[in-house]
Amino acid sequence: MRKSTRCVIMSIILMVGGNFTAAQDDWNFTLTPYAWMAGLEGDIGVGGVVAPVDESFSDILDNLELALMVGAEARNGAWGLFADGMYLDLEDSEQTAIGKVTVGVQQWLVTAGGLYRMAEDDTLILDVGAGIRYLDTKLDLNSPAGGAGSSDNWIDPLLLSRLRYRVSDKVFLTFAADLGGFGVASDLVWQLTANVGYNLTDSTALLLGYRYLDIDYEED
Repeated sequence: MRKSTRCVIMSIILMVGGNFTAAQDDWNFTLTPYAWMAGLEGDIGVGGVVAPVDESFSDILDNLELALMVGAEARNGAWGLFADGMYLDLEDSEQTAIGKVTVGVQQWLVTAGGLYRMAEDDTLILDVGAGIRYLDTKLDLNSPAGGAGSSDNWIDPLLLSRLRYRVSDKVFLTFAADLGGFGVASDLVWQLTANVGYNLTDSTALLLGYRYLDIDYEED
């Protein structure tokens, strides 16, 4: 069985409650519900039948059964913890050399880890960290060659960095990158994110950005 997935993602992110501070221990908590306007490109295979997938955001929206996406972060001084979770339920058909192939995909993607603030001033904030990315994928594939189904889950280690640059009192830019896998489960997994944000209030911001996620995972 071979699975190789490449996603090009446009994301609109609404951050809620960015500065709730616990009265006794100085913890700050941020909750971030968001939406991926996602395109999917790559190869998905089950039982020796491989189907190429090349879907735009509008294609995926037409085939979307369910999507849940949320991020959270807790910070105390220079140290922080974060988690980001996404669930997708998709079904799509693709015309291939052997005929019409229908693929159903249900996937959990959860990233979590720790952060350390390397630098902070009035303009710039730099965090580095490490964590894991958990993926759980269930595939159902039907083709003229027959039907097949499979499920798999794995965990990839990650190294990551984040940068926030304040343009003005209201406007800011954020950049993030992570790299992982290293052959532990995926051969390689990496992600790049760039956002422009606007502070609506002291505790709420709206971000519009671009996110690219590349996962190269293979199991024989």
